[in-house]
Amino acid sequence: MREELGEAIERSRSIVFDFDGTLFDIDVDWPGLRETLDEYCPGSDFKRLGMLHGLNALEEREGAGAVQEAFEVVLRFESALPARPRLAIIEHARKAKAEGKALAIFSANCRGTILKTLDDHDLHGVFDAVVGGDDVARRKPDPEGLLKAMMHCKMVPEETLYVADGEREISTAVAAGVRYHILEKVR
Repeated sequence: MREELGEAIERSRSIVFDFDGTLFDIDVDWPGLRETLDEYCPGSDFKRLGMLHGLNALEEREGAGAVQEAFEVVLRFESALPARPRLAIIEHARKAKAEGKALAIFSANCRGTILKTLDDHDLHGVFDAVVGGDDVARRKPDPEGLLKAMMHCKMVPEETLYVADGEREISTAVAAGVRYHILEKVR
């Protein structure tokens, strides 16, 4: 039987949340973003590779500086429309914070997108650390970002829960040695 999110949080001393699809839903014109990145970074082939693999290929070919420049384009697309809060998940986060638990966000989304959204929804004080895709050299399912968020908050793996919305995050959690709760897709 699947453990409910509230029970999983209750059993944890620290929680790391994914952002898009977990705390918020953001609407991004992904095909338009990939097309723009292909124009901005000739030879990248984001249309074929997708965002994460495209960023990895760009970094291999042109280095970390090119990826940071690409993330500036990503930030414009991610911030174009207001994010929709997933109120039940945010309420779980607020309750966990009130109980003294350490909370962080790790997401493939840009740090700027996350911080702006938290500010727009008066949530800055709820999370102790935010790690975005532009804060790490290796993207999901590599656990670098999750481990970085945990390190900022002095979280230990056996006491940490990763709350996310996708199968890729299972691999990330397992590689970091933390428990995970994957949210069911809301349709």
